[in-house]
Amino acid sequence: MPEENIAFERLEDQINWYDKRSGYNQRMFKSLKAATLILSVSIPLAAAFTKAIITGALGAAIALLEDNIREMDSDLCPPILRNEYVVHISFKMKIIKYALDNFPGEYRGRDSSKKGPRVYQDSVYRELGLV
Repeated sequence: MPEENIAFERLEDQINWYDKRSGYNQRMFKSLKAATLILSVSIPLAAAFTKAIITGALGAAIALLEDNIREMDSDLCPPILRNEYVVHISFKMKIIKYALDNFPGEYRGRDSSKKGPRVYQDSVYRELGLV
């Protein structure tokens, strides 16, 4: 088989893979943005009709969905949460599990005057094998 055919087949294979993966990523992006919107709309309702922990959980979910970074992005974070004690983590299963296991206890045990975003240090990500 001529070298040109091999290179062309490889190129076609890569383009097909990219097209398939790109479509999946676009669907996931749109789904996550829709979930963010729904959660954002439900925060005022939860604040009015439920306990504070539910409102905090909604805020934590939004912080999780917003980005794959470890700090609050003030452009993306809803204004109602910017000065609240909400954990911001990357979208990785190990840190999500870590936050679910540890943040509720941290939230209950914190000094009530403590406000602002909560971010886990690099050492936590390193211990989880995420750095």
